[in-house]
Parts: sequence; structure tokens; C-alpha cells
Amino acid sequence: MGWRSWFYALSFTLSLGCGSLFGQTGTADSVVEAPSELVSAHSNGLISRRSPIRLRLAVDAVDDAQVGKPTSSPFTFTPAIEGKAVWTSKNELEFTPSAELTPGATHRVHVDLHALLPTDPRATAFSFDVTVVQQAFFQTLQGLEADSEDGKQQRFVGSLKLADVADPPVVEAMLVAKHGKDGLKTTWTHSADGLEHRFVISGIKRKEDPSQLELMFKGSAVGVARDATENVTVPGLNQFLVSSIRAETSGDRYIELRFSDPLDAKQDLKGLITVADKTDIQLVREGSVVKIFSPGGGWAATEVVEVRGVRNAARYVLKEPYRQTVSFAPMVPAVSFSGKGVILPTTAEMTVPIEVTNVRAVHIEATRVYEQNVPQFLQVNDLGGDREMERVGQVIWSDRVEIEGAADRFNRPVQLADVDAVRAGRHRLRLRRRTDRHADRQGRTRRLGRAPKRTQLLGLLGRRRRIRRLGTPR
Repeated sequence: MGWRSWFYALSFTLSLGCGSLFGQTGTADSVVEAPSELVSAHSNGLISRRSPIRLRLAVDAVDDAQVGKPTSSPFTFTPAIEGKAVWTSKNELEFTPSAELTPGATHRVHVDLHALLPTDPRATAFSFDVTVVQQAFFQTLQGLEADSEDGKQQRFVGSLKLADVADPPVVEAMLVAKHGKDGLKTTWTHSADGLEHRFVISGIKRKEDPSQLELMFKGSAVGVARDATENVTVPGLNQFLVSSIRAETSGDRYIELRFSDPLDAKQDLKGLITVADKTDIQLVREGSVVKIFSPGGGWAATEVVEVRGVRNAARYVLKEPYRQTVSFAPMVPAVSFSGKGVILPTTAEMTVPIEVTNVRAVHIEATRVYEQNVPQFLQVNDLGGDREMERVGQVIWSDRVEIEGAADRFNRPVQLADVDAVRAGRHRLRLRRRTDRHADRQGRTRRLGRAPKRTQLLGLLGRRRRIRRLGTPR
């Protein structure tokens, strides 16, 4: 029995009749489809303002001597884009704009395929659309935590997330932090894709009385016409209290408590930190931070948290009981893979674990990444990535799976039984929901509608190969 590496990532779109937060795609006029026997992939949909336009042919168009050299561009753009075209391989052409593209702009790309393959009668002109991501940002504030054993110094943790890439110095110029005359230091951690930026502000000295930490976010640094200001209360030295509480609603859902001082490491917090009507919570202590987990991630829309009798490292006890209600966003319909990757045997009995929430059915779709295209895939992805899949892969099958009793989040295996279309190799699996219902904050059930039958995200060329109905293990 042979084994091959499979990797997959989730792409999930809700059809709520609203535009994307970070821009919209498409134009009113229809595009002209490319001849699939000659074109295997091309750029499509949302792209970064720094992205080149790529075209991959199913046949070689030039010899080795022309690879890496500029050529006459077969692309015509509406609105116009200046730049140059270069053969990156014998069958892949890349157009690099002379300047960054305009955020929010949609360009119709017309391709003169006959200019590339003049002797092939099938080489007809075609077109497609690309839309440049509209830059945007939003800030996430995790809160204060003790930065010294005695709690006299604090640090603040937060992050910025951008819609499109930005250079680290530009992102760092967005944030201005002030706390009296303190000399604050901000340390940044930037994600490899240039979209997520975590910051830690240290050097916050607690005064005798409560004070204010001011955070200013300047959108103009990244071309966004809005600023944001946040004010955070820093507890005084004469206070031991819960400085903040929040519900983490993404990923592993939990409640986070932040105290003004490091806690007594020897004190058992069980029974001192409680959630109303829950007896099975798990507490994880990290210095002055306590995270509250509920097995299975099961939280109501609102939860009441109580804290009493907790001691800090200096053995001072909270003077007054703390009681606060936190709100979780409703568990909207969602589907995802359990984990980041899996190795499957090349047999008929293959299963993939998925996680579903309030979903009646899912569509599952496989895109094969051909071995010769893996270097191109890794140019813009790690093994778990899914960017620009139309350049390197092709949809080889898709089908629908009914989900029974998916009122809450739970894991289940999906069996890929007798899938003739799947061969040993690398594939990207994609999930999307079919019909969903979920309750709003007043408990009313709201129907969200149906997701489109065809993916709008990949824009892949070639025929879809249907397979026998996907089942689940008995």
C-alpha cells in the first residue's frame, strides 16, 4: 500500500447578500471563457495590489532560451495597467505591473492567446476579471497583564489585521501609545503573509491611582481613510482587581480574565472562579491571566462569571467579589477541517475529519496540485496554504454530504469511499455549507439561505469530474 502527502485548507463563504469587508469582485459584463485544452490556469478574483497577473498554458509556448526574458504582452487591461510580461517557464507567463495596483479597482483582462500560440487554431481570445483588495484594518485588544513579579509594571497585548499586505515599518507607524511620561516600548511580530501584526507595549508603570493608556491607530499610514482611538484604564498600585474580561470567539472559544497582579501560584482557583450553571469548566493560569474553557466549546450567548477570594502573589485577596456578564457571538453556520493536514492511505476506505456547526449539508471539493506545479505553489504558500490555486491546480471532483443533527459544533469523519477520481498525490480539499439555520440573540431561528453551487473563490478551469455520493462510516 502506497502513502502520499495530502494537504488541505478551508475556504468558506456565507451567502448573506452583502459585500465583502475587504472589497468585492466581478463586473456586470460576462467574461469569455478560456479554451481549457490550451489554458490550465490563470489569475482570478481578489488579488493583492502587489500581485502579478499569471497565465499558465497546458502546452509549451517557448523554448528554454526565452525563459526569464521579457516578451511582448498578450494582455490588454481595462482600465489600463502598465508593466512587462516575462516567461517564468516554458508554459507560464507573468505580467508584473510597473506600480502597485489601485485598491478596490476591478480590471478586465483580455488575453490574445493566438499571439502566444499562433499555429494552433484552437487559440482563441478570452478574458477574466481581477479585483484589487481594498485595504482595511481592525484592531484587537487583548488587554493588560503583569510585566513584573510585583505587578508594578504592566504590558499591553493587541494586534492589527489588514486586508492586504503592508511592510512592517509602515504597519508599525500606525500605532502611537501614550501613558503619562512613561517611555513605552512596542515590540512587533509580523506574520509571513504581511496581514497580521501582533504588538506588545511594555514599560507601563502603575501609578498610585488609576491612569489611562491611550492607543491611537492611524489608518493613513496604510492608505485607509479612518483612524481609531482606544483608552485603557491602568489599575493603581493600591488596587488588586480584575482589570478586564472578554470572550474569545474565534478558534477555541474561551473566557479570558486579566488581573492587575500576578496570582498566587499555590492557590487552587477551583471554586473561586465560576461560571453560572457550569460545573465542568477548566481553568488555565498564565501569570496574571486566567483562561476559562468549557469542554467542547459549548457556551451560551451570554455567560455570568464570578470571582471571589482570589489572592495575588503578595497574598492580598480581592476586596470585593467580581461578577460580570460576557457575550459570545452566536455560533453561526461554519465548516472546517479538524487539524491542518492529514496523510491518507491510497485505499477505497479514506476518511477526513471535519468540524461542523449548525450545518445541514456540506459540499466537499478536491483540487489536485500536480507534482510539476508544487514549486509554483510554494512560491506563495506554505503546505497549508490556498492562495492562487488556479495557477497550479485543477478541480477534479466535488459532491454533497448530508449532515444530521448538527445543531452545535462537533467533529465527524467524512468517508471518501470508492473515489475513482482521486489518485495518489497532493490535493486541496474545500468545504462549503449548503443550507443552514441558527438562532439569533433572542433565540429566533434564522435561515441564512444557500451557498452557490459552484465555487466563486477558485475560478478554476477544466471540467469537474463527478464521483459517487460521499458517505459516512457506518
